[in-house]
Amino acid sequence: MNSRFISRSVFALGVAALVASGSLLTGGVASAASPATMRAASGEVSYTVFGWQNRAISAPVTLAGRFTDVAKGSSAQLVVRTFPFSGAKTPGPTQKLTVRPDASALFSFIVRPQIATQYWVRLIKPDGSLGRLYRLQSLEVVSTRYTVFDWESCVNRTCKVSFTLFRYLPPAVSSYELAKPYYEYLGITWSSSNTPPAPKRLSLVHGWAVSRTTAVANGKDEFQTTFSFSFKMQQQWFSLASTACTIDSVAKDGFGRATSSGCGDRSVPLDASYLG
Repeated sequence: MNSRFISRSVFALGVAALVASGSLLTGGVASAASPATMRAASGEVSYTVFGWQNRAISAPVTLAGRFTDVAKGSSAQLVVRTFPFSGAKTPGPTQKLTVRPDASALFSFIVRPQIATQYWVRLIKPDGSLGRLYRLQSLEVVSTRYTVFDWESCVNRTCKVSFTLFRYLPPAVSSYELAKPYYEYLGITWSSSNTPPAPKRLSLVHGWAVSRTTAVANGKDEFQTTFSFSFKMQQQWFSLASTACTIDSVAKDGFGRATSSGCGDRSVPLDASYLG
Protein backbone atom coordinates (compact mmCIF):
# COMPACT_ATOMS: atom_id res chain seq x y z
CA MET A 1 0.00 0.00 0.00
CA ASN A 2 1.34 3.42 -0.93
CA SER A 3 0.50 6.41 1.18
CA ARG A 4 1.87 9.79 1.99
CA PHE A 5 2.04 10.86 5.57
CA ILE A 6 1.89 14.60 6.17
CA SER A 7 2.43 16.28 9.52
CA ARG A 8 2.05 19.96 10.15
CA SER A 9 3.25 21.64 13.31
CA VAL A 10 1.06 24.50 14.47
CA PHE A 11 3.09 26.99 16.41
CA ALA A 12 3.63 30.68 16.85
CA LEU A 13 6.41 32.32 14.92
CA GLY A 14 8.90 34.17 17.07
CA VAL A 15 10.98 36.79 15.30
CA ALA A 16 12.64 40.01 16.24
CA ALA A 17 10.39 42.87 15.24
CA LEU A 18 9.72 46.55 15.72
CA VAL A 19 6.75 47.18 17.96
CA ALA A 20 4.79 50.38 18.03
CA SER A 21 1.73 52.19 19.21
CA GLY A 22 1.97 54.51 16.22
CA SER A 23 0.64 57.50 18.18
CA LEU A 24 2.24 60.87 18.82
CA LEU A 25 2.39 61.70 22.52
CA THR A 26 3.25 64.93 24.24
CA GLY A 27 5.52 64.76 27.23
CA GLY A 28 7.55 66.62 29.77
CA VAL A 29 9.55 69.73 28.97
CA ALA A 30 13.01 68.97 27.63
CA SER A 31 14.04 72.59 27.21
CA ALA A 32 12.63 76.00 27.89
CA ALA A 33 11.78 76.40 24.23
CA SER A 34 9.53 73.42 23.44
CA PRO A 35 8.24 70.18 25.02
CA ALA A 36 9.68 66.82 24.05
CA THR A 37 7.60 64.38 22.03
CA MET A 38 8.02 60.69 21.25
CA ARG A 39 6.96 58.55 18.34
CA ALA A 40 7.28 54.76 18.41
CA ALA A 41 8.69 52.85 15.44
CA SER A 42 6.02 51.37 13.18
CA GLY A 43 5.05 47.72 13.50
CA GLU A 44 2.23 45.36 14.39
CA VAL A 45 3.76 42.63 16.54
CA SER A 46 1.79 42.18 19.78
CA TYR A 47 3.20 38.90 21.08
CA THR A 48 6.33 36.83 21.28
CA VAL A 49 7.04 33.14 21.97
CA PHE A 50 8.68 31.33 24.86
CA GLY A 51 11.02 28.62 23.60
CA TRP A 52 13.24 30.34 21.05
CA GLN A 53 15.84 28.43 19.03
CA ASN A 54 15.30 25.33 21.19
CA ARG A 55 16.10 27.26 24.35
CA ALA A 56 13.97 28.20 27.36
CA ILE A 57 13.95 31.91 26.55
CA SER A 58 11.57 34.17 24.69
CA ALA A 59 12.15 35.37 21.16
CA PRO A 60 13.56 38.92 21.25
CA VAL A 61 11.33 41.87 20.45
CA THR A 62 12.74 45.31 19.77
CA LEU A 63 10.92 48.32 21.22
CA ALA A 64 12.13 51.38 19.37
CA GLY A 65 11.18 54.97 18.73
CA ARG A 66 12.30 58.56 18.37
CA PHE A 67 12.28 61.52 20.70
CA THR A 68 12.15 65.02 19.30
CA ASP A 69 13.05 68.34 20.94
CA VAL A 70 15.36 66.73 23.48
CA ALA A 71 18.38 68.30 25.11
CA LYS A 72 21.88 66.88 24.74
CA GLY A 73 22.81 64.63 27.65
CA SER A 74 19.31 63.16 27.95
CA SER A 75 18.68 59.43 28.42
CA ALA A 76 15.85 56.98 27.76
CA GLN A 77 14.70 54.51 30.40
CA LEU A 78 12.49 51.47 29.81
CA VAL A 79 9.76 50.98 32.41
CA VAL A 80 7.85 47.68 32.76
CA ARG A 81 4.89 46.14 34.57
CA THR A 82 4.07 42.43 34.36
CA PHE A 83 0.83 40.50 34.71
CA PRO A 84 -1.48 40.89 36.65
CA PHE A 85 -0.61 44.58 36.21
CA SER A 86 -1.63 45.45 39.76
CA GLY A 87 1.83 46.26 41.05
CA ALA A 88 4.01 49.30 40.57
CA LYS A 89 5.81 50.01 37.34
CA THR A 90 9.45 48.92 37.56
CA PRO A 91 12.35 50.92 36.10
CA GLY A 92 14.34 48.94 33.54
CA PRO A 93 17.54 49.54 31.58
CA THR A 94 18.64 53.04 30.66
CA GLN A 95 20.50 54.16 27.57
CA LYS A 96 22.22 57.43 26.79
CA LEU A 97 20.63 59.22 23.84
CA THR A 98 22.65 60.45 20.88
CA VAL A 99 20.98 63.76 20.10
CA ARG A 100 21.10 64.84 16.46
CA PRO A 101 21.48 68.43 15.24
CA ASP A 102 17.69 68.65 14.84
CA ALA A 103 17.28 67.78 18.55
CA SER A 104 15.90 64.30 17.80
CA ALA A 105 17.22 61.04 19.25
CA LEU A 106 16.52 57.36 18.59
CA PHE A 107 16.10 54.73 21.30
CA SER A 108 15.93 50.94 21.09
CA PHE A 109 15.44 48.25 23.75
CA ILE A 110 15.39 44.48 23.27
CA VAL A 111 12.96 42.65 25.55
CA ARG A 112 12.18 38.97 26.21
CA PRO A 113 9.07 38.76 28.42
CA GLN A 114 7.95 35.38 29.83
CA ILE A 115 4.41 36.48 30.66
CA ALA A 116 2.23 39.38 29.48
CA THR A 117 4.10 42.64 30.05
CA GLN A 118 3.38 46.34 29.56
CA TYR A 119 6.14 48.72 28.48
CA TRP A 120 6.74 52.45 28.74
CA VAL A 121 9.72 54.68 27.97
CA ARG A 122 10.76 57.64 30.10
CA LEU A 123 12.89 60.58 29.04
CA ILE A 124 15.50 61.42 31.67
CA LYS A 125 16.71 65.01 31.41
CA PRO A 126 20.40 66.01 31.49
CA ASP A 127 20.12 67.07 35.15
CA GLY A 128 18.81 63.59 36.09
CA SER A 129 15.22 64.67 36.67
CA LEU A 130 12.53 62.35 35.37
CA GLY A 131 10.15 63.26 32.58
CA ARG A 132 6.72 61.72 32.08
CA LEU A 133 6.14 58.19 30.82
CA TYR A 134 5.26 57.43 27.23
CA ARG A 135 3.30 54.23 26.58
CA LEU A 136 5.07 51.92 24.13
CA GLN A 137 3.46 48.50 23.90
CA SER A 138 1.84 45.56 25.65
CA LEU A 139 3.29 42.18 24.72
CA GLU A 140 1.65 38.78 25.18
CA VAL A 141 3.67 35.55 25.35
CA VAL A 142 2.74 32.17 23.88
CA SER A 143 4.35 28.75 23.89
CA THR A 144 6.57 27.51 21.10
CA ARG A 145 5.15 24.11 20.19
CA TYR A 146 5.80 21.48 17.55
CA THR A 147 4.72 17.93 16.76
CA VAL A 148 6.78 14.87 15.88
CA PHE A 149 5.06 11.83 14.37
CA ASP A 150 6.30 8.67 16.06
CA TRP A 151 4.81 5.91 13.89
CA GLU A 152 2.14 4.92 11.39
CA SER A 153 1.02 1.40 10.64
CA CYS A 154 -1.89 0.19 8.52
CA VAL A 155 -3.19 -3.39 8.80
CA ASN A 156 -6.44 -4.67 7.29
CA ARG A 157 -7.45 -1.12 6.36
CA THR A 158 -7.06 0.15 9.93
CA CYS A 159 -4.27 2.68 10.45
CA LYS A 160 -2.80 3.44 13.85
CA VAL A 161 -0.94 6.72 14.36
CA SER A 162 1.02 8.28 17.20
CA PHE A 163 2.58 11.74 17.52
CA THR A 164 4.19 13.70 20.32
CA LEU A 165 3.49 17.35 21.06
CA PHE A 166 6.39 19.35 22.49
CA ARG A 167 5.77 22.63 24.31
CA TYR A 168 7.94 25.22 26.07
CA LEU A 169 6.41 26.75 29.21
CA PRO A 170 8.01 29.19 31.68
CA PRO A 171 8.12 27.99 35.31
CA ALA A 172 5.66 30.65 36.50
CA VAL A 173 2.82 29.19 34.43
CA SER A 174 3.74 25.57 33.69
CA SER A 175 1.64 23.94 36.45
CA TYR A 176 -1.49 25.85 35.46
CA GLU A 177 -0.99 25.37 31.73
CA LEU A 178 -0.25 21.63 31.95
CA ALA A 179 -3.44 21.01 33.95
CA LYS A 180 -5.63 22.17 31.06
CA PRO A 181 -7.49 19.65 28.88
CA TYR A 182 -6.30 19.10 25.32
CA TYR A 183 -8.41 19.51 22.21
CA GLU A 184 -7.35 17.16 19.41
CA TYR A 185 -7.76 17.79 15.68
CA LEU A 186 -7.48 15.54 12.64
CA GLY A 187 -7.76 16.11 8.90
CA ILE A 188 -7.49 13.49 6.13
CA THR A 189 -7.85 13.72 2.36
CA TRP A 190 -8.24 10.62 0.15
CA SER A 191 -7.46 9.52 -3.39
CA SER A 192 -7.71 6.25 -5.29
CA SER A 193 -4.88 7.06 -7.73
CA ASN A 194 -2.18 9.32 -6.25
CA THR A 195 -1.23 11.39 -3.23
CA PRO A 196 -3.97 13.96 -2.54
CA PRO A 197 -3.33 17.51 -1.36
CA ALA A 198 -3.13 18.14 2.36
CA PRO A 199 -6.43 18.84 4.13
CA LYS A 200 -7.29 22.52 4.37
CA ARG A 201 -9.06 22.15 7.71
CA LEU A 202 -8.78 19.83 10.70
CA SER A 203 -11.84 18.66 12.63
CA LEU A 204 -12.21 18.35 16.39
CA VAL A 205 -12.15 14.69 17.42
CA HIS A 206 -12.54 12.77 20.67
CA GLY A 207 -11.43 9.47 22.14
CA TRP A 208 -7.70 9.64 21.49
CA ALA A 209 -5.30 8.03 23.95
CA VAL A 210 -3.29 10.81 25.60
CA SER A 211 -0.19 10.13 27.65
CA ARG A 212 0.76 11.88 30.86
CA THR A 213 2.69 15.07 30.13
CA THR A 214 6.31 14.80 31.19
CA ALA A 215 9.36 17.02 31.14
CA VAL A 216 11.71 16.43 28.23
CA ALA A 217 14.85 14.59 29.28
CA ASN A 218 17.88 16.94 29.29
CA GLY A 219 15.53 19.76 28.35
CA LYS A 220 14.71 22.95 30.22
CA ASP A 221 11.10 24.08 30.57
CA GLU A 222 10.14 21.77 27.69
CA PHE A 223 7.32 19.22 28.02
CA GLN A 224 6.02 16.38 25.88
CA THR A 225 2.65 14.66 25.48
CA THR A 226 1.98 11.69 23.18
CA PHE A 227 -1.33 11.22 21.33
CA SER A 228 -2.42 7.94 19.73
CA PHE A 229 -5.42 7.28 17.50
CA SER A 230 -6.65 5.09 14.64
CA PHE A 231 -8.81 5.49 11.54
CA LYS A 232 -10.27 3.34 8.77
CA MET A 233 -8.78 3.47 5.28
CA GLN A 234 -11.26 4.85 2.75
CA GLN A 235 -8.88 4.98 -0.23
CA GLN A 236 -5.39 3.64 -0.97
CA TRP A 237 -3.78 7.08 -0.95
CA PHE A 238 -4.18 9.70 1.77
CA SER A 239 -2.67 12.83 3.30
CA LEU A 240 -3.05 13.40 7.00
CA ALA A 241 -2.52 16.27 9.44
CA SER A 242 -3.21 16.37 13.16
CA THR A 243 -2.47 18.53 16.18
CA ALA A 244 -3.61 19.25 19.73
CA CYS A 245 -4.04 22.49 21.65
CA THR A 246 -5.26 24.03 24.90
CA ILE A 247 -7.43 27.12 25.29
CA ASP A 248 -5.50 30.22 26.31
CA SER A 249 -6.25 31.80 29.70
CA VAL A 250 -4.21 34.99 29.67
CA ALA A 251 -6.63 36.60 32.15
CA LYS A 252 -5.79 33.85 34.66
CA ASP A 253 -2.02 33.44 34.39
CA GLY A 254 -0.80 36.06 31.92
CA PHE A 255 0.17 33.49 29.30
CA GLY A 256 -1.31 33.16 25.80
CA ARG A 257 -3.39 35.44 23.59
CA ALA A 258 -6.29 37.55 24.80
CA THR A 259 -8.08 37.03 21.49
CA SER A 260 -9.43 33.61 20.55
CA SER A 261 -6.91 31.42 18.74
CA GLY A 262 -9.52 28.92 17.53
CA CYS A 263 -8.69 26.11 19.94
CA GLY A 264 -11.91 24.39 20.95
CA ASP A 265 -13.71 25.27 17.69
CA ARG A 266 -15.29 22.45 15.69
CA SER A 267 -12.60 22.86 13.03
CA VAL A 268 -9.38 24.82 12.55
CA PRO A 269 -7.38 25.73 9.43
CA LEU A 270 -4.27 23.71 8.64
CA ASP A 271 -2.20 26.86 8.19
CA ALA A 272 -3.12 28.44 11.54
CA SER A 273 0.01 30.14 12.89
CA TYR A 274 -1.05 29.58 16.50
CA LEU A 275 -3.83 27.60 18.19
CA GLY A 276 -2.98 27.60 21.90
